Amino acid sequence: MADFIEVHQLGKPRLVNLDWVEEIWPTENGTQIYFAFASPDDTSQDFITTDESYDKIKRIIAYQRVERG
Repeated sequence: MADFIEVHQLGKPRLVNLDWVEEIWPTENGTQIYFAFASPDDTSQDFITTDESYDKIKRIIAYQRVERG
């Protein structure tokens, strides 16, 4: 089962599938999460800019990894 984390975009909750995350980097107003995923016919890329800080996203992901073991 995929690991998901909850983030916020403009105050609204969003779930991010960690299996699709390629890069995460800080922005002036939060964090940008870059996704890449493949289907049988295509490869897709996208990103989301979250309200959470880069450090908070790192803590959320680290906690998720510990919980999963």
